[in-house]
Amino acid sequence: YFIKMVEKPVTMESVMPMHKWLNFGYLDLARTEVKGAHLVKGIAEMLQRVYIPALSCYNNWGGLPALQREEMKWEIVSNLDGFCGMLNNASGSLEDNILLRKCDTIEMSKFKTA
Repeated sequence: YFIKMVEKPVTMESVMPMHKWLNFGYLDLARTEVKGAHLVKGIAEMLQRVYIPALSCYNNWGGLPALQREEMKWEIVSNLDGFCGMLNNASGSLEDNILLRKCDTIEMSKFKTA
């Protein structure tokens, strides 16, 4: 993923010094603190550590009046934070699993439906 830090259009001329205005990253799913549902937990961590703080600090929300900008910013960050909570819950559910094994003691073919 990458985060663009300035409001510059991406053109051939602007790509050359892109290390000055783009931040790149990746999801590290092999870390030991990310267990079980690696992908879901990794996405939640990325949103919580990168995107929510970046959006919280971002001030240019278009031509809206200041009060509407703050309301929009709060709503977006709040919804994203709630989504992260749902991802964390889903990750926990994926980690709590039950392993089923074949039943050798009951002959299932003898059962009939009514």
